Amino acid sequence: MIIQQSTAYSTPAVRASTANLQPTRQTVSDAAATITDTVTISRAAREALSSEIANSAPEEYPLEYYSMPRWQADLMPIELSGKVGAKADELYVKGGHLIEKYGSEVGEYSGLLDKHFQALMQKEGIDTVAQYHQAMVVDKESSERLRLLMKDSIAGDARMTELMNTLGIQFPD
Repeated sequence: MIIQQSTAYSTPAVRASTANLQPTRQTVSDAAATITDTVTISRAAREALSSEIANSAPEEYPLEYYSMPRWQADLMPIELSGKVGAKADELYVKGGHLIEKYGSEVGEYSGLLDKHFQALMQKEGIDTVAQYHQAMVVDKESSERLRLLMKDSIAGDARMTELMNTLGIQFPD
């Protein structure tokens, strides 16, 4: 399925994507020592990325096609500010405090949320960005129907309910 909404918020996904990045610090001169960060990406990672890009020819969609309804965003445990050059205390709009204390729970919750969401999209036959945009953003009645189906799906998952309580997340009305 094309639509993955919670990966960006998943702590394990971030850790996995940065695992091969090894910063090195080196002094540039004797006089006034300065420090630079160099990030090295392995040849295998570069080849995998090239292969992935070469094998996929995604259609280009307007930016608004990647938006989500407020109810879906409210289910996300963490929201980044998106502010370029943000200071540490400006990085998170929501849920920054959860990462340190509940990192594994945030990761598990994000994975389960994505599982429920992907199952719903598959069941409803929504498998392209354009279909997602129409069903979730443009058509308000469809979005509300999908919200209720998602609510039922999550309510039937005891672990998901437990994680929501731990993380302080309530299903949006």
